[in-house]
Amino acid sequence: MIYAFGSIAVIAALAMVLSKQPIRSALSLLTCMLALAGIYALRGAHLIFALQLIIYVGAIMVFLIYIIMLFDLKGGDNLKRF
Repeated sequence: MIYAFGSIAVIAALAMVLSKQPIRSALSLLTCMLALAGIYALRGAHLIFALQLIIYVGAIMVFLIYIIMLFDLKGGDNLKRF
């Protein structure tokens, strides 16, 4: 089970880095953080699991997606007009 969460985390991290659209990168980051929280839960670190979910997945990801939507970032197309 840990290997499954680990492979999901690695695939999500690669998708986050390689994605050209900011919202997809943010969702990949969310997936990676959830997979890491699953690893913490399986290893018995329940406090770190709870903090990972509350702080990173709950607060920071909502703030990051809000900022992306506020500035209306579309991806690589914004650089063509400069």
